[in-house]
Amino acid sequence: MSDISLKPKSANRRPKNIFRFFAAALGIPLVLILILFIFSSIDKTDPRLFVPAGFDLYASTGSASEFTARVLNLKVLDAALSGAGTRELRATVRELRSNPFLQSGQFKKLADVQVEAAYYPGGEFVAVADFGWRSALTRWAPFFGKRLASGILPVKGLSWNEYSSPKRFEYGNGTDIIYIAVIKNLLVASSSESLFTDAMKGSSSSEEAQKLLAIKTQGNLRILVNTASLIAETAAGAGLGASIVRTIGFPELSVADLELSDSDIRLTLRAKANSTDPAIATLLSKRSRTPAALSSMPESVEYFSLLAAGSPEYLWTNFSPRLGEKAIAAKESADKAAKILLGKTCDEIIFSWIGDELGIFGTTFGPAPVFFAKVSDEKTRRLIFDEVLASPVIGRDISATVDGVRVPRIVFPDFLDSFLQTLGIDLPEPFYMVEDGFFFASSSAETLAACVEQIRSGKLLSKTSQWDSSAGRISMESSMMLYYNLERSLPFFLRSAAGPVNALKLYNRGAFSISFRSGELRIEIAAVKENSIVTEEIPGFPASAGSRMLDDPICASDKKGFPMAYWPGKKTVEAMNLSSGERFSMEMDESGQIALDTTKGTIESVWAVSSRGTVYCLDAQLNAKDGFPLVTGQSPSGPSTISEGRLLIPVSEGPSIMIVAPDAVKTFSASLHAKLRSKPLARGSFFAALPRSFDSLLYVFNASGTLAGGWPVHIESLASAAPVFAPGTDAQSFLVGALTEAGSLSLFRDDGIPQEGFPVSLSGTFDGGPIWVESLFSFLAISTDGLLWRIAKNGGSEGTFQVPHIRGRNAKLISYDANGDGHEEIFIGNDGNILMGLAQDFSVIQGFPVAGSGAPSFIDIDGDGKSEMLCRSTDDMIHAYKVGW
Repeated sequence: MSDISLKPKSANRRPKNIFRFFAAALGIPLVLILILFIFSSIDKTDPRLFVPAGFDLYASTGSASEFTARVLNLKVLDAALSGAGTRELRATVRELRSNPFLQSGQFKKLADVQVEAAYYPGGEFVAVADFGWRSALTRWAPFFGKRLASGILPVKGLSWNEYSSPKRFEYGNGTDIIYIAVIKNLLVASSSESLFTDAMKGSSSSEEAQKLLAIKTQGNLRILVNTASLIAETAAGAGLGASIVRTIGFPELSVADLELSDSDIRLTLRAKANSTDPAIATLLSKRSRTPAALSSMPESVEYFSLLAAGSPEYLWTNFSPRLGEKAIAAKESADKAAKILLGKTCDEIIFSWIGDELGIFGTTFGPAPVFFAKVSDEKTRRLIFDEVLASPVIGRDISATVDGVRVPRIVFPDFLDSFLQTLGIDLPEPFYMVEDGFFFASSSAETLAACVEQIRSGKLLSKTSQWDSSAGRISMESSMMLYYNLERSLPFFLRSAAGPVNALKLYNRGAFSISFRSGELRIEIAAVKENSIVTEEIPGFPASAGSRMLDDPICASDKKGFPMAYWPGKKTVEAMNLSSGERFSMEMDESGQIALDTTKGTIESVWAVSSRGTVYCLDAQLNAKDGFPLVTGQSPSGPSTISEGRLLIPVSEGPSIMIVAPDAVKTFSASLHAKLRSKPLARGSFFAALPRSFDSLLYVFNASGTLAGGWPVHIESLASAAPVFAPGTDAQSFLVGALTEAGSLSLFRDDGIPQEGFPVSLSGTFDGGPIWVESLFSFLAISTDGLLWRIAKNGGSEGTFQVPHIRGRNAKLISYDANGDGHEEIFIGNDGNILMGLAQDFSVIQGFPVAGSGAPSFIDIDGDGKSEMLCRSTDDMIHAYKVGW
């Protein structure tokens, strides 16, 4: 019998049982989760069923994250939200734009959901999101609604209403509430309880809406429009356009497709239309054709207006009653006079030979526009001109010659001139030419001859890249077309100051077309942004300061990341949230000056000191901190500055520099030999001061306000302004420079020993201090006659540059890397209303000079990660410019 003992079977089974236990413990939940995700993908309903009828606008997007990525970062969105009533929404957009989560891949995956949204009369909305398989999580919301609203979801203003049917979340402040509920795979939200109730019934979809949404589009967004509702305000107005609109009916929803980017935009609106007016009904029933004039425009054309809806005779017969009694009376008077003097009516003289295309264009040749009209009957035109122009009543001058080409001229009698002016045609003595089947007329013989020469040589607008990039993107079948360049013309649909119109104005070259296709009205807009100007004002600016600005605005971000600007007013400190436009104000006991204490661009404190010596330490919204305001009784002698969280204030007593800490404790530096009129300059734990006197001394102090070793040092003659710090031979050492009014630039080591090669003599008179530009590794200084000097650390001159437009005293010189290429640009302003920007080679940055004065500040206002330039102008307006390449 063997001595080997066998292990019990239970011992062998134990590891297997443990494995089975953990497999079941982990596997069963995973299987349940998998089943839930599969169930959520199958048990779903169409989100379009939950959008109630009666909307003014309906938008649909297949992916919320893709749409957000495309649209959120568009500058055109800032322009669309530039109105006073949208400042909070504009601030929200800029905050979202800078949110890192919205730029992440996680958000892209989570928010890749279909969204249907509708806008209703009264400003209410309904939005429905289809979460698809993600609804495996959202379906549990009704079971945990109370817990989610009471703390799990960190959303202020969110509550759970378990007594409603269905149970729902409510988000708001008690007055404006958004109602939110989950149903199967959907999340439904609305700003109206009645609309929310209708939406939750799930039977709102119309066949018409479904049909229109099913049409494929290449645009970013498809929008359904209740056209009749949206044009009601236009129809209620006065004028020819309003009277025509009132006769048009829109029995169905219209569909608009939008393609949008920062470089171009295209909008196409298609609407079924009918009219009670026979003439307009006839137009609507026709199919627009391609106007011949489009292939007869010279390449020099910058803008044109073209009407190809019928001949002048047809248009006058059908639409003259809508022009008013004045126009009809002018026509009757002209007809009577023409019949007496010429034996013909205006219809015979003008309408008999003009075809169904006419308009006006402007060119690069000069300001004089050119009128054009298609010639329907050249034989009749010749007979009329030969017969009528031979009359002494209408003169013809053929003496003008341009480059060997004779350009005839007509002198209209008063009765014809008055009639033409009622039609908007101001041509009292036009030159004219006939070419390629068109009659051209202009007050400038040179412009007219140059245009005709381009047409004859085949140099046409339709062959240019400008045409292809804008008008080339819309249908050429048109009854009315506008081609424009905002530097030369402003079409009627851009004359409003509304937000969407401001957005469209960002695209400076474009085309607009109205066409008819068998009962369908089609409106198309295509425009491009041509970078003719690099520096441009951002949407929402300029903004009024609201009162007198006593100094340049300075900028930093608050703790929430909002860009803020601060400036001293008359006995006040003023602040503005540059993103939303929200204003803050704090009253002082007298006018004064301000300084910002920041850490990596974020505000720690806003400091202010009045001329009475009262010191204020404030938070970003101008609320006083503990211990402040501090009444010191000291009389400030110059501007203050920040050094390691403390405020340095030059004061007359001593004279010295008063140092105020954030805990309201004040100390004083060692005495100065004269009052300090310029701002102290801080670098780390050291600060420098340069009083202006005939026996000038330059001081350097340590953090406690005691003199550093080797200081003060003597400076030749009167100092011009504040000193400047520059890096030394290592990270701990530094150099200190000073400039006199006579142009003597001195430089000292941190121990007070003069730097070799200095002082350097600069020609001219200087009332501003030098600056150090790190990427140039040089000092810059500007004289009162606008001559900019560049001096190396060894004292060698590296050239001068005469700055255009900058003359006189009080020039302020700063450097800043505006385009993020690692090299600072140079910005110069003074007391005038011109601010100049220079690249490192001293060439003028395209788009400069701009309106502004003093020293600008830089901060990211629109949330795109790039800084904008902020400055004031002499009319107390705040300007914000995008500067880049």
